[in-house]
Amino acid sequence: MLGDVEGACLALPGIVDDESGQAVFVPNLGWFEPVDVAAAVENLLGCRPALANDAVCATVGEAHFGAGRGLFSFLMLTLGTAVGAAMVVDGRPLDAYGRYGGELGHIPLVHGGLPSSCGIDGCLQQYGSATALMRLATEAGLEVGVASDVFALSEAGDERAAAVADEFCGYVAEGTAGLTNIFRPEAVILAGGAARAGETLRALVEEKLHARTYASAILGAPRVLLAEEPAGAGALGAAAIARAG
Repeated sequence: MLGDVEGACLALPGIVDDESGQAVFVPNLGWFEPVDVAAAVENLLGCRPALANDAVCATVGEAHFGAGRGLFSFLMLTLGTAVGAAMVVDGRPLDAYGRYGGELGHIPLVHGGLPSSCGIDGCLQQYGSATALMRLATEAGLEVGVASDVFALSEAGDERAAAVADEFCGYVAEGTAGLTNIFRPEAVILAGGAARAGETLRALVEEKLHARTYASAILGAPRVLLAEEPAGAGALGAAAIARAG
């Protein structure tokens, strides 16, 4: 593969600068200072890779190949090790000044809440990620192998699991409602390890999101969908970005 590459894109869980080829701030990988990652990969591939946030890549993948097809606007949340998020309007991910926007997983959610590697205490990823769901399960005395097991236990009638699932979906819905009231997307797409819980999680988040969305009784609220390419959306989106570049 390394001998015949026409283009590439690196999906990284943090802030990147595609123009300079630097990973600016990627705390989940321990990169707290800029890393010239594009140059290192160019030496391997023989072509300069594009750089993009991993949540943006996953969102582009869903827009082109998954649940986002045919939608004018949608918000994507990846509930995995952390919370990645991106907003698509008219087929293009929104960006911001300096191209450093889109860090929606780091919006403050709980005042004085749990510390995060990003430096913002109580941010959404500390409460709405699959990692957070595992923490809540452990605190409740549940023995689960993966985050989605909590919802399986809840469906089986475990009251502790049901309480954990309800609390977790409340956090996800509250963070999503804040973003919904700003962007008013047509739909919200959930991906990542926690989203493997499927319809039970989807329906509970949708119910709580509708209750927290401004003027939902009059204007309605976004549909909540599950990603159709939960495992490969990031790679598909990175390929699409590389091809477009």
